[in-house]
Amino acid sequence: MHDAMNRGGLSECRVLCAHFEGQPLAAAVYLRQGDFGFYAYGASSHEERKRYAPRLLQLHQVELALAAGCRWYGLGGVSPSLEGSPARGLLEFKTTMGADVVQSLGEWDYQVSPALAKVFSLYMASRASGASAAGCAGCRG
Repeated sequence: MHDAMNRGGLSECRVLCAHFEGQPLAAAVYLRQGDFGFYAYGASSHEERKRYAPRLLQLHQVELALAAGCRWYGLGGVSPSLEGSPARGLLEFKTTMGADVVQSLGEWDYQVSPALAKVFSLYMASRASGASAAGCAGCRG
């Protein structure tokens, strides 16, 4: 995705990392297509949460979108129902960044190869649920 989106001038993909004293605290994937910037994915550590590393990365992505002339910036989706949901914190994070919740059509997967999609689904089903994230040493900004 990174290589494909960075081939031409109409789109870009960046992997961003926030560190404190050499320790990775958060990472995010920023995408831009035309005049639309988008937060595609992010993750953060529970360490040093008071440093607000995810918020720093969001603000940096907004700066990137503005510098590229974007008219829109998307923070990604939220759950359709938040009653008793642990995703409520995600909604609060996004709305305290000044985001408006806007209903859209959502996301779909397009299977280029149904056989490969089946193999991938079987693989994902067989994975252990406690997989850990890889380190942030190779992050690019």
